[in-house]
Amino acid sequence: LGREVPSLAWQSQLIGWWSGNEGWYTLSTDGFLDTSSSHRNTTIRGLIRDDGGSFVQAFTCNIGSCSITRAEMTGIVNGLELAWSLGI
Repeated sequence: LGREVPSLAWQSQLIGWWSGNEGWYTLSTDGFLDTSSSHRNTTIRGLIRDDGGSFVQAFTCNIGSCSITRAEMTGIVNGLELAWSLGI
């Protein structure tokens, strides 16, 4: 009522991946908390790439109900355990 509502503008942004040092691997992880249900399901996922950007291995896992911080940390730990099991 007489107040101006700011318009929401969407901006596209290209998100990419760049290689690290030769012989290195990259571990990318994410935690996702689904608050749309009363169960608050939490999922973690991750991806390992080699120095050329090629896919090495991925994982995903539902870890039940927990905080987003715990989910993010669990994703990192699971990713490091996966890398260790692959010998990298």
